[in-house]
Amino acid sequence: MIDKVKYRVLPDIKIIIEYFNGEITLNDIIENDKNIVIDKHYNLNYNSIIDFRDAQLMLSQDDIINYINFVNKNSEIVGKRKVAFLTSTPDHVALLTIYDMLGESLPMAYNIFSTMKASLKWVGVSISHIDLFEKYIEDFKNSTA
Repeated sequence: MIDKVKYRVLPDIKIIIEYFNGEITLNDIIENDKNIVIDKHYNLNYNSIIDFRDAQLMLSQDDIINYINFVNKNSEIVGKRKVAFLTSTPDHVALLTIYDMLGESLPMAYNIFSTMKASLKWVGVSISHIDLFEKYIEDFKNSTA
């Protein structure tokens, strides 16, 4: 089975990078969150960059509501942090905009980007790390092929 989701916690720069590939369902996202929170390097206040550029998000508005409810019920996920969504299609932007609007009760701030550079700047990571992040994404892609 091909892994559709990869992540890496980077404690030195206090960030989590996630990569999604292929058809992604609500269950894929929830299972990924469950794996991240048990990672020994996880910290709920680390900012995140979530790369959906190679994913087809198979999510309905109800799925988004169910995900927000899941997050609200799992305190180990809810932290005061920034989450940058990397996207490549208008469908992604529409879904993530709905998520942003419906998730106003969460203490996390969300923003949508089309480039890694803009994502890094927004979550407060030095642009000098861009090669490192692009290498992680490339490694994630190669490990799903």
